[in-house]
Amino acid sequence: MGWIWSSDIPMSNVAAQVQERAANWLPIPGVAEKARRRQAEVDEDDLFTKGTVASFYPREGRGIIRNDRDETLPFSVPESAIVGDPAHIEEGSRIGYDASVTQGGMKVTVLKVY
Repeated sequence: MGWIWSSDIPMSNVAAQVQERAANWLPIPGVAEKARRRQAEVDEDDLFTKGTVASFYPREGRGIIRNDRDETLPFSVPESAIVGDPAHIEEGSRIGYDASVTQGGMKVTVLKVY
């Protein structure tokens, strides 16, 4: 079936109805979900124990937290539940955490990035 062109519609009206869009205007699949997770509300006025990241090794996903009593605790990103964006974990970052006793001693089980 071919196009039917009507000369009754002026070309200026057709051109006015066409919208100009930037290249690649469609959203990339999966990116919206990551952005939504990144923007999760993280409130620093919670009941988590507070501390700072004393050292962090991003390739290994491991580090050490120094709490407000000047004690140190090891943490592992793959083994901990992370609240907030793990990309913001770096030395000196303020965090909240929950720790538990394991066979290897005290370890962080929940890490909250502010």
